[in-house]
Amino acid sequence: MMGNFVENIKRFDCFPVGSLADMKDLLSAPFVVTGYLKKWPAFHKWTAGFFAEYYGDNMVSVSAPDGRERSMSIREYFAYIDNLEKGVAQGELYYLRDWVFADLFPELLSDYTTPELFKSWTDALAIDKRPTLRWIYIGVAGTKTGLHLDTLNSSAWNGVIRGKKLWTFLPPTDEFTSPSPVENDAVQQANSIICVQREGDLVYTPSNW
Repeated sequence: MMGNFVENIKRFDCFPVGSLADMKDLLSAPFVVTGYLKKWPAFHKWTAGFFAEYYGDNMVSVSAPDGRERSMSIREYFAYIDNLEKGVAQGELYYLRDWVFADLFPELLSDYTTPELFKSWTDALAIDKRPTLRWIYIGVAGTKTGLHLDTLNSSAWNGVIRGKKLWTFLPPTDEFTSPSPVENDAVQQANSIICVQREGDLVYTPSNW
């Protein structure tokens, strides 16, 4: 339980196996594979210090809660996070979202493995020919994303390496327009699925959820 939200998502210790019908049913709703990322090099390697040392000069765009954006280097962004967490500074919660890391730093792709169940034919394309479907997100406690569908209404998987993330999933049959679903009473009472994703957990989101 996190706040007033009770988790009601399916959790697995490893990826389930079964018939085509079993897999089709599995992929029709969100689920979590607990601790899946802990076997990745990225789980131990991708720290604030690692990114600041090796990619610190890379410029990224970070977003404020009202949508305003500003540019800063990776090193500056982690210094900003460190100051906020230490209470040295106060201010808006800037969120680094949609960092397209693979184009500039393809070596990072070797630090994680796409689960077999989620492999796509696009993975066989040359790196410069692949559609942009890989991002890194970094934020301090309290940063969030409003209600949305994933790019191209695709299904997606997401891993958390540090911290934790609260998810609210709404099925395709429900219609809401709240920018902050976890704060909307109507969404809380809907046919939603709630999940707290912790370090090492992998979350799957079906298309149109």
